[in-house]
Order: sequence, then C-alpha cells, then structure tokens
Amino acid sequence: MATKAIERRACGVALLTTCLLLCALFGYTAFALAKYSPVYTSIRCKSGGSKMEGVHVSLHGITTGGYAVKDCFNPNPYPMVLRQAGEDFAGEVYIENMRHELKSVGVARIPEVRFEPMGRGNLTALLELNVGAWQAVKLLVRNRFNAIAQFKVIAEAHYSFLGALILIMQEQNQACGFEVKMRQKQVGNVVCASNLEDLVIQDSGSTEVVEDTLDMSPEYYISETAKKNRVFGGALAVVFLLAVVTGASGVWLVRRHRAAGGGGARDLG
Repeated sequence: MATKAIERRACGVALLTTCLLLCALFGYTAFALAKYSPVYTSIRCKSGGSKMEGVHVSLHGITTGGYAVKDCFNPNPYPMVLRQAGEDFAGEVYIENMRHELKSVGVARIPEVRFEPMGRGNLTALLELNVGAWQAVKLLVRNRFNAIAQFKVIAEAHYSFLGALILIMQEQNQACGFEVKMRQKQVGNVVCASNLEDLVIQDSGSTEVVEDTLDMSPEYYISETAKKNRVFGGALAVVFLLAVVTGASGVWLVRRHRAAGGGGARDLG
C-alpha cells in the first residue's frame, strides 16, 4: 500500500510538472504567433547610388560595366535573404530609344544579401553592357537615355521556432532604371518597381529621395498567413489539450493521495 501511494504521489507531481512545462510552451507558441504576425512586411529601399565605369570604346561599339545600389531596411522580426533567381544572371539590361522601345544591351547580376531582423543592407545590381557601334553613336547624339534592368530575385524569410528553421520563399519581379547623360558622364538615382508600367525614372539631376518596396503578392501573402495560422494554431490547440489532460490527471492523483491519508506513514503506524 505504501509503495502504491508513493508511486501515485510521484506520478501526480510529474504530471503537474509536465502541465507547467506545457503551459510555458503554450505561452512561447502564442508569443511566436504574435511575433510573426503579420507574416511579412515589405522591405523598404532607397537609392544608394548608381555608376557606369570601365568604358571601352572600339569599332564594334561600347562595352562598359556598372552598378546600381539600393539601401534597404528589413522591418520584419526575422532575417531575410535576397538572391537572384537565375544561376548565371538575374535578368537583362535595356536602353530606351526615342520611341520608348527597349533594346537589350546586357545582363544584370544580383549578389546574395542577408538582411538581419530590423536591419539594413545594400541590394546591388551589377550591370554588364555591350552597345553596338551604331547604337552608341545615336546615344552620344541624344546625350541622355534611360537604362532599365528587369530581373527576378528570390526572397527568403527565415523563421525560427523551437530551434527549427521554417523557410518561406517567393520569386519576385523587379524593374529598375536610371537616366544617363553621356557627355556629362552623369548617372541618376536608381528607382525600382514591381513592373515596367509602374516604373517612373527620375531626371539624372534630381535630388529627390524615392522609396520603393519589395512586396509579397496578395495571393501568396494570404496563403502564407493561412499556413502560419494553421501551424501555430494547431500547435496551440495540441499543447492546450495536453496541458489540461496532464494538469487534471495530476490534480486527481494528488487529491487521491491526500484523501488516502498522505501515503504510507498512516499504514506503517
């Protein structure tokens, strides 16, 4: 009898301890759900400068390189990683002619960049341009033209829960452009949009600071929000149920132990 009473008491205490741990896990899960709501807030970027350099002139035309930098802020409570979607390059670079038609003249590459939670970083597009001789002459005569890069990037959100990494990934389209004045060797600020129709390129002499965003598509946002709520909501329901069961069982065993007179002491007496 004494042995059974001791075992009953030990089991009740263990169940109550488990209940407390489950309550702590419930609170942690609820905190994580609140922390990751909303599931994504758009990364905000401003122009960090653009430049054309290493110009090589030949009978075949002009070969040059350059870069366009965006100073970006990640307002999310988790790290974000941006990288180009293609293996070799992220997209193509175009110049806009007098009829506002785009002619491909090169490629753009996007080095991978990681934004820490609530942190800043530079999103850089490396440009490689090869302009034919006749096209180069026309650009020199016009003096000013728009350079536009269309590319795809993969945005990765790195969630962490109980030591496990939860990865959310989406491919995003970007169109970025800036004005170039050939004879003055002047390059304007780079501005970006999710598509060409929304892209408004600034004059190269403008000092206006324009902020653009890296947005998640509405459909994907709804899908990922529902997925997050299912995962954390399901975890909360399971933990709550287990806490109730272990807590009720522990209380029942401890009460039964007390009702029996506190265990083996009375039996031995």
